[in-house]
Amino acid sequence: MVCLYQLSKQKNYDFFVDVSYHPIRQFLNYQGYHLVPLPDKNRIKFIKWFRGAPDISLYIARHFETNDVLFLCANCSIDTFESPISDDCRQFLLSILNFRMELFDVPTTRYNILHIRLRDKHDQADIKRVYKIFVKNVEPDDFLMSNSTEFKKYVSKQFHKFPIQMMDLEICHFGECRNEAHLKNTLSEYILASRARFIKTFSDYWWTSGFMNSISVIYNIPLINLKSSL
Repeated sequence: MVCLYQLSKQKNYDFFVDVSYHPIRQFLNYQGYHLVPLPDKNRIKFIKWFRGAPDISLYIARHFETNDVLFLCANCSIDTFESPISDDCRQFLLSILNFRMELFDVPTTRYNILHIRLRDKHDQADIKRVYKIFVKNVEPDDFLMSNSTEFKKYVSKQFHKFPIQMMDLEICHFGECRNEAHLKNTLSEYILASRARFIKTFSDYWWTSGFMNSISVIYNIPLINLKSSL
């Protein structure tokens, strides 16, 4: 969403975000735009866009040579066109991420977040390996977040130096989640992290967690990449 906003601003495109097809809509005060009828969701193009992938700006420019409206989803880095993001971009994002707080039961305490991002497919050996990184970096005021329920269970059983705060909930990936309960759980963690004093994050991929990086950028929260300290 950020990269498409930035590209639209550069190219003077009108840019609108519609959440009609995503279950997140029920948790937001923002309900999106309906300027034109939406096509069947299976006809909306999704572009997986990473560094080195075909230039999305060229695809969009070619589309507008013969069309007035483009329905598009894209997965791209938050800093693709602009870093740091502008204040107007930040305010645009915050106007959308306006949650219906009456639906959530989130602690108001401002924690330090310790976030562990394991690979989507991981085993017990991966958990034990990454657990060593957790032990090296955890502090008493940390709130543990992880995409792996198995990792959080392992920490609960193995770590006894001091109590570890965490939400014992099933979460999901925003772009793929269709389970409303899991989505609400994920949004609960998002809201909690958006209030953090700072974020420490480790990703078992080569990239920094997009979940935590976006929170850091949008809410101006200091982020420490633990991989750089290994």
